[in-house]
Amino acid sequence: MTAISAKVLSDSDVERIHEVSLRVLEEVGVDVCHEAIRARLLHMGARAGATSARVCIPAAMVDDALAACPREIALASVRGETYVLGAGKRFYSSCVVDPFMLDYHDGQRPPRLADCTTNARLVDALDTITMPYKMDVDYAEVTGRQALLQSNLAFMSNMSKHYICAPHNVADARIWMEMSEIMAGASLHEKPIVSALISPTSPLTFDQTVLELVECLLPYGILLIMLPCPLAGATGPFALAGTVVDFNAENLATIVIVQALRPGAPLLYHNVAMGFDMRTALSSLGGPEKALLAVAGVDMARFYGLPSGCAGTATDSVRYDLQNGAETMSQLLLAAASRAELITGIGSIGNGMATSAEQIVFGCDMIALDDYLTAGIRVDDERLAFAALARVGPGSSFLEDSSTLRFLRSDEHFHANSFDGSGAQGAGHGMYESLHARVQRILDKHRPTVAAERVEALGQYVRGQAALQH
Repeated sequence: MTAISAKVLSDSDVERIHEVSLRVLEEVGVDVCHEAIRARLLHMGARAGATSARVCIPAAMVDDALAACPREIALASVRGETYVLGAGKRFYSSCVVDPFMLDYHDGQRPPRLADCTTNARLVDALDTITMPYKMDVDYAEVTGRQALLQSNLAFMSNMSKHYICAPHNVADARIWMEMSEIMAGASLHEKPIVSALISPTSPLTFDQTVLELVECLLPYGILLIMLPCPLAGATGPFALAGTVVDFNAENLATIVIVQALRPGAPLLYHNVAMGFDMRTALSSLGGPEKALLAVAGVDMARFYGLPSGCAGTATDSVRYDLQNGAETMSQLLLAAASRAELITGIGSIGNGMATSAEQIVFGCDMIALDDYLTAGIRVDDERLAFAALARVGPGSSFLEDSSTLRFLRSDEHFHANSFDGSGAQGAGHGMYESLHARVQRILDKHRPTVAAERVEALGQYVRGQAALQH
């Protein structure tokens, strides 16, 4: 059996992009808007650039930083599981809450704290999702720092897996880390149950906030997921190859900065670069450009020998319509055929601004279908079926043959979950209705295995933080 494998860059393309990225870092440089970190880089061999914030990074510093990066990264979960990124196994991430939600009954609406509870329980039950992600947003009931505290309490009380955060600033990062250590029941060094996203500002800028975040997060020893997000034609070059150079240079600069501060710190190579429509001045998270750029990032990460993430499902649509299905499937099919260790974005809808329980389950169904398609066709003596063809002979049927019974309940054929396979007009519910029914069945059955004493300790922490603010 030969599995389908996707690359969007040839080996020579990858080498050229690497060479141009090094030229950008050494001749153009990056803005490092943090005096102490900039001084450290200059002390280690970087050169001052054309402005007071600019740092030019020589290729030798990049080589040294890459050599310091771990090739395999051990992660933990709240429930006690351990797994390794970079060891050849695929993991998936979904977002549980976004700036707005698509509700089955209410349609598009602002998020509620109950969404953190419901979607965390749902994702906790879905074996496909390993590393869920909660955005820090305001809620209908509460905003600001209280929104972070209350939503983290709702999320963590129902989440027994490893999870990903993206704090906006150092104060929020400390809340994430302190609450996560309560959930881990130990130091995050001993039990790294959380990873964090860090995003430079394209093009080629590290503002003070993101660098302070890096300084805050590194002592905890957790995985940092590098996430440059250039828009091709706006904050990145219009040509896709140029945008790859941009986010690759930003990732390499991040590696240099992080390894300068803490040698051996775990990093995941990732990006969410995308197209930018000059007619509407809108980015397109669901467009094919993002899919190509995502897999290009995987190709570059493999060149460096680093674990990689790949932006997977997304749609610009805000409905459950043909566009949603086409964009979600085309993006995920390419991502699944890549060699990424982590695929993110499961459940994303509305150009990355929304999610819903049904979209998350839909994404899991698409992963199952993609896994089936990209696995290819297995060929062995039994499946070549000479004996079965000899038994049945011309003009007969295989319905009752022993080979059919042998494989009937195997994964030889794809068994759809939310698809209507009847082929009869008006025979069943539409996919959206089927997805909603499955969501309800999952929520009715699943109870997260989060220790009650940790949930109580989380509640005490949140109440203590609330008292400090008053």
